[in-house]
Amino acid sequence: MSRTINLIPSGLKLIDKKWGGIYKGGSYLIIGQRKSGRTLLSLQFARETAMSDQVCLYFTNMRPKDLIIQAASIDFDIQKYMNNNKIIVVRVAPPSDLSEYRNPDEVLGEFIRDIVGVVKEYRAYYPQRIVFDELTPYLGFSDLNYLQSVFLQTLEEIEDKDISSFFVVSEPAAKRSEAIIDVIASNVTGLVYLKKSPTKLNLFYGGKIVITPNVGHTEGQFTEEYTIRPKHGVYVEAIDSIVEEQSLSDNEKKGTVESESNASKKGLQETDNEQGKTDKFEVDFAKLNKIQSDIASETTLPKYEPINLYDLNDFSLILNNQIALYKSTGQAFKILTLKLDPSAKLKGLLDMEQLQAAVSSVTDRKDKICKIENKIIILIIRPSNNKIENIFSEIRNYFPSKQADYINAISDLIEFSIINSNDEIENADFVLNKIKSDEQSKNKFTTLKSIFK
Repeated sequence: MSRTINLIPSGLKLIDKKWGGIYKGGSYLIIGQRKSGRTLLSLQFARETAMSDQVCLYFTNMRPKDLIIQAASIDFDIQKYMNNNKIIVVRVAPPSDLSEYRNPDEVLGEFIRDIVGVVKEYRAYYPQRIVFDELTPYLGFSDLNYLQSVFLQTLEEIEDKDISSFFVVSEPAAKRSEAIIDVIASNVTGLVYLKKSPTKLNLFYGGKIVITPNVGHTEGQFTEEYTIRPKHGVYVEAIDSIVEEQSLSDNEKKGTVESESNASKKGLQETDNEQGKTDKFEVDFAKLNKIQSDIASETTLPKYEPINLYDLNDFSLILNNQIALYKSTGQAFKILTLKLDPSAKLKGLLDMEQLQAAVSSVTDRKDKICKIENKIIILIIRPSNNKIENIFSEIRNYFPSKQADYINAISDLIEFSIINSNDEIENADFVLNKIKSDEQSKNKFTTLKSIFK
């Protein structure tokens, strides 16, 4: 039976204004440093659910009293909604010393899978949204392949119930942490990144907020400045103030129309009123564009880029997991390999770092990249019908030059091969050996000349 995919209000005006809301049944990741406003934003998401007369399961390791105080700071009487079961707080304890367990990954996996168990426990309340603040203590997996499997399974079971989920994680500080967060980030619908900046003199200044789509939300990525304001929480000046002004204006106009409703020239008055709405909208729109333009002109914009470049060992683990998923569920994948002729660097045309940067710019976050000698191997997860064609059409835009002579020259020095998921693929070693074998057969790799003509 088919289901309708609906957009619903998120509780953050930036998302609602730019994306039209969040997907019902979608999953979202909130990333930020300590004191960046992650918990306040989580409470805003929960408040939106409760005020819509729906139920939110709120997972937290905070004491109930501390959570109530935090909610009060954004003028949210969470206790009232807890009393009528619109907000159901689920207290979770951080995992104890994992060194005492023979297999710590299995223990962490059980913690994550328990989320589904809690959802089932409260199914009689028909929860519409889950907020997990925060997930970081439960992500210390040594096996990224196992983490991918556990988290994806958990997400799919939640999404199948049309429940929207928000997971909060700390901004990664180490290479290993980045790889772990990337596994999580690659499987969610969208990301919300809070880049805290303490350099501003404004008392309430938070930093920059970046919303990045992963699946859907074709409107794209948006970056704005945000503040942390009493009674508001995470407040995006460029969006929130304008929405509020428009709301006030609409109320004022409504009052004007009502007070003049008995006038003899009602039709003329209504025309004037509509003209007033148009003028006000234009003023606000101009203001919004000016603010956005000023922000976009800055040279350093925060942009959370989950690292999707892996060494051979981690790439092999992820590829093995993808092969297992294909065999069990039929979830398709493709392997695209780009090989750069060493003479490209000698001629000053392109080096491996530049090719890698171009590939990273045109692939999705969920896709995985591995660099081996003079080859870039891309694992394309859940590929669309035209995914490869889009990569080829876009990648030239990220080369050092877009001139026809340059594109013609470099296209002779880059070769590619494609491996589609099929039942013959046994494991990652099988794929890597096939790439090596195809590389030795001149007819298995094709230059980009035929693509760029």
